[in-house]
Amino acid sequence: MKALGIVRNIDQLGRIVIPMEVGRTQKWEHGTLVEMFATDDGITMRKYQESEKVHQVIVGLEEAKLKAKDVDTIQSLQAAMEYLNTKLQ
Repeated sequence: MKALGIVRNIDQLGRIVIPMEVGRTQKWEHGTLVEMFATDDGITMRKYQESEKVHQVIVGLEEAKLKAKDVDTIQSLQAAMEYLNTKLQ
């Protein structure tokens, strides 16, 4: 991890403004979704990567499909997986 030498106050509503310089170096534009992760030292932020989340859901659906017993459930799970795969493209 690299120290940036930037310090910001938390305002009365619990918000922190991400400095423009940080946004530029990370190639975050206005409206970019950012997700946060709790660490032992504080938080880590990164650009939200929807494709990772969609892939995790597809893996879960595949596991459910393997355990499913009836044809309707299997077909429904397959249709959901196919729909999500179109989101990855």
